[in-house]
Amino acid sequence: MTDDSYVGDIDGDGVDDSVTAYDTGDGTEYVVDLGNDGTDDMAIYDEGNDGTVDEALVNADGQDGMETYVADTDGDGALDYAESDLNNDGVIDDSEVYGEDQDGTAGDYYQADGAEGTDATDSVLNPLDPNASV
Repeated sequence: MTDDSYVGDIDGDGVDDSVTAYDTGDGTEYVVDLGNDGTDDMAIYDEGNDGTVDEALVNADGQDGMETYVADTDGDGALDYAESDLNNDGVIDDSEVYGEDQDGTAGDYYQADGAEGTDATDSVLNPLDPNASV
């Protein structure tokens, strides 16, 4: 069931984007079309309608593959981990865990091999916030 649709520049690049909200029964799913070109770029779930991102599916390149699942497992509004299926075969090719502060800097993430990656920001994917990072 479609609740509402919004068209506007949510990522600040000067091009109108579109967001369609769907009632999932236990929350809301926001489907985001960056560039308003007819390709769904991400689906964002707010379980319980509490305004926090609980999980998201991101299609990074607008094609099959490179789909990344991210989730807020502890409810603090920050994304805690991401799993990537690079060729869309159902096998997780890369996994990263965010927010584990091991060296005094915020937003550390760790790859599947346990190596520390570069520091990442704790941006929240929120289509209702025009200042949110995508």
